Amino acid sequence: MGLEGTNIRDICQFLRSFDENGDGEVDIDEFRIMLKSAWQGANMFTGNETAFFLTDRQLDALILYEWPTKDAGVSEADESSGLGGFLDQMQREQKLIMHSGEVQQDLEYVHKRQERENKMNKGDRSDPQLVMLDELAEELQALHSSCLLEHYPHWKMDLIEAEDVYIESPEALSLCVSRLRVKKLERTQKQARVQELAQELYATGVTAIPPQIWNEDSGSVDPDEEERILRRLGFILKAYRADFWWWEATEMTRKFMMTSLLIFVYPDDPAQIAAGAMITFAFLMLNITFQPFCSKNLNSLQSFTMLTQVCICVVTHA
Repeated sequence: MGLEGTNIRDICQFLRSFDENGDGEVDIDEFRIMLKSAWQGANMFTGNETAFFLTDRQLDALILYEWPTKDAGVSEADESSGLGGFLDQMQREQKLIMHSGEVQQDLEYVHKRQERENKMNKGDRSDPQLVMLDELAEELQALHSSCLLEHYPHWKMDLIEAEDVYIESPEALSLCVSRLRVKKLERTQKQARVQELAQELYATGVTAIPPQIWNEDSGSVDPDEEERILRRLGFILKAYRADFWWWEATEMTRKFMMTSLLIFVYPDDPAQIAAGAMITFAFLMLNITFQPFCSKNLNSLQSFTMLTQVCICVVTHA
């Protein structure tokens, strides 16, 4: 086919999934739906989204995505890790839910499929996966009775499709149940869950927030106000990240303690030098921890300078 990672069987199965009338062909309307679905999947995220302007489809994708764990470092993560592997996960789930023709022709598979179908026709729903689906159905019915499911009108149809998925592939039912649990959430609940997820990912180091620096052309809510502040106080603020605009006060505190306060601590005693080393070392740890400057070079230079001061105090005291 000339497309990496594809074959004739998968492409035919993909086309059959959009053949709604079952005539074995994809007509123009079905083809348009297929193109729209493929475009939405490939362009799920453009990079211009904000937390409060995500579509329901994007919210569902963020909640359902299998994010890397804290232990998945750079050496262990491949190019499909993170949100970049969203399409790979979609393809894996789709293959799990929709068996290929080769698998369906396997006699053992056909026999087990017939057993599952017969058990369901007899009303036997003792399988743990069906019990899970029935519990979800009861939950959805309760929400519907309380008029809390108006945003999800097709829940009954999705439950029927989930049962069909169970007959074809019991392993795929958990994926369907996960999707249904997300679909039943209201939009505000999805937004809250995404924000919680973002905080969890940030806390565990999976994602990072880039440092915000002062910029007169940043496109902020009130650029004139920011420009006026930078014009008046830029010589104090611009060296630091925007969220550490106050760090200059910390620097002035350090300088005051080293130049003015320290002379009253153990005057004319070697312990005075030791106290100076301890003060400098404490501020060195603060600088390493918070990285308040707007560039790595400035942070490194400040840390190196204070480390040099600590070494000088130690050598002098010795």
